[in-house]
Amino acid sequence: MSKEETNTQSSGRDFHYRLIAERSFDLVTSQNMQREIVYVNHVWESTLGYTAEECIGKPAYEFVAPEYHSDAAERNNKRKNGDSSTFQYELELLAKDGERIPVEVHSSPIRSATGELLEILIVARDLRERQKNLAALIESESRYYALFESAPFAIWDEDFSAVKAFIDELKEDGVKDFDTYFKENPESLKKCVALVKISNVNQKAVELHGAKSKEALLKTDLRKIFTEETLDIFREGLLQLIDGQQQFKGEAKALRLDGTSFHQNMHWRIQEEHLGRWKSVIVSTQDISDLQKAKNTLSQQLNELNVLQATAFTCAQAKDIDALIRQITNIIGNTLYPDIYGIFIADEQQETLTPHSSYNFLPDKREAPPYPFTHGMTGRAASTKKTLRADDVREDKYYIATSESIRSELCVPIKVLEKVLGVINVESVKPNYFSKADERLLGTIASQVATAIQKLESLETEKRRRAIAETLEKIAAALTTTLDQQKSIDLILNALFDVVKFTSASIQLLRNDYFEIAGGRGELVLEIEKDRTFPYPGDNPNTAVINSMEPVILYDAQASYKEFKEMPGIRSWPGVPLITDGRPIGLLTLDSNKIGHFT
Repeated sequence: MSKEETNTQSSGRDFHYRLIAERSFDLVTSQNMQREIVYVNHVWESTLGYTAEECIGKPAYEFVAPEYHSDAAERNNKRKNGDSSTFQYELELLAKDGERIPVEVHSSPIRSATGELLEILIVARDLRERQKNLAALIESESRYYALFESAPFAIWDEDFSAVKAFIDELKEDGVKDFDTYFKENPESLKKCVALVKISNVNQKAVELHGAKSKEALLKTDLRKIFTEETLDIFREGLLQLIDGQQQFKGEAKALRLDGTSFHQNMHWRIQEEHLGRWKSVIVSTQDISDLQKAKNTLSQQLNELNVLQATAFTCAQAKDIDALIRQITNIIGNTLYPDIYGIFIADEQQETLTPHSSYNFLPDKREAPPYPFTHGMTGRAASTKKTLRADDVREDKYYIATSESIRSELCVPIKVLEKVLGVINVESVKPNYFSKADERLLGTIASQVATAIQKLESLETEKRRRAIAETLEKIAAALTTTLDQQKSIDLILNALFDVVKFTSASIQLLRNDYFEIAGGRGELVLEIEKDRTFPYPGDNPNTAVINSMEPVILYDAQASYKEFKEMPGIRSWPGVPLITDGRPIGLLTLDSNKIGHFT
């Protein structure tokens, strides 16, 4: 080649290099076949920190990281052997400050007009920004994936595109009111559920539904974990999507894969770019069973508080025991809604239980005889003074059937210390109907009722005492001032009977060494024993009353004094002294054919 031709080619190359340098944002260099740098552009200089003078004439490999040298030598050999293709590869250049700069390289051969290989043109793109962005993207994806997997709630990525296509078909068929349509065509709603494809789920979703693996849950037909409540919420969410809404929230019961249920809230969200096809609907769900249980507990406690307030008010306002029991029975019925409910009253002898007149039986049974304390669960609750609850009465050995339809029963004794006043009894045709909370509630009601009954009995006793005291004063006055004593005594005892029920009564006057019946009421006094006298002093309760000048009450008269054996109709007996001017002049006696009748 002549010198003139060489100069011409060199001028052409210089123009070519300047053109590239002016327009390129990449690092541009060229090297001869001895791998010496013959040109660098300004981007090369600014990126590596070397001037052109520091680079030109230097071996190109001095600016390449050592681990890439063998690959560079191999490529150079290929060029020498006639390979004219463009090579594309990545390596790291070494900057003047020691930084390793990743670049993507495109190297192409530069040939003369005759095809002679003159130089290798290298265009290198700085990858630092791209790698930085890629690293940030990977880190972001990794972070969001970690958040997705470790989220404390279940996340579902669901593809609704098939559902959207089905909805569009229905629209073409003329469906406009989808709310009404789905209610009238539940199978179409279930078809929509079946068309949902689960694209991804996180670990919490797997755990929440008890799946063996993520893959197993991804293959699950959503209908298997839907309840009627879930289906209804799905319908509401679907209506929101149809209306173009991006979000929906709701609560419903769902199923685990083993069939057990739990309460969950759910949040649907669809990104705006997916509104057209519903390709990705993000559904997050969370188990709120504990929260729901807490809400139910709070609601139950508030309800119990209202019931107890009503009970306390009833107990405070009741004027008599009958009205008290009637109102408490209504409260129990309106609170627990049992099928049979009411209160049994215990007798004084603690032997039998009689249903109060307000007791609510099933329609096929309107009354019941007194039950002994040994009869059924109610009797056992009274005899043991303990609450009894049967979730299934057919499995309880103490239950005695009053109706074939009854399945559960709860009995709570009403007691004061060791005395049983009655039993609250509730029964249901449903098994497992009554809970520990019901047991606790009725126990509190029973305690309040017991206190109220005790108070009412105390008031009644005080009323009786005042009436008796007034009667005694009247009797004493009649015995000392009235000529027609029997008539006066009859009037007074009639008034007393309105306060204290008795079988017979007598007024006995003390005549030096005996007691004489001066008057009374009842067949025993006025006919059978009218002429009988009782020695004074003697082994009889009459003497005990006069000597103590205090009332004497015999709970079981037959067991207390042998003389009562001659009068089997008398089972309990009180005697009260008649006192005038501080001196006993006799006594008033009452008797009953029931043990423990008088208190």
